[in-house]
Amino acid sequence: MLKNKKNISLFYSDSEIPDDFIPFLNKKIFKLKTINLKDKNKKNFSYYIIYKPSFSIDAKKLEKTLISSFKNPTIEKERIIGKILGYKDEDINFYIDRIKKQR
Repeated sequence: MLKNKKNISLFYSDSEIPDDFIPFLNKKIFKLKTINLKDKNKKNFSYYIIYKPSFSIDAKKLEKTLISSFKNPTIEKERIIGKILGYKDEDINFYIDRIKKQR
């Protein structure tokens, strides 16, 4: 996003939002949507979606897909998430192949 190559970025609770994004968020050039969930062990988990305001519909679709995937992950949901985040098909397929090998 910072290099104007993508319109939406995603971060997780295990990593902080990079400092480089903060000025853009403060100036409202980018928006932040936080999704707070609890895993099976009742441990808190958060997603941070940073997006350009003109991509709020995509950010909402990403939010819904992330929540659904958190509860019931599927390969198709991972593919949708990758597409919304602007990844190339080959990168999405590589990621999905890694997931399949871990199962």
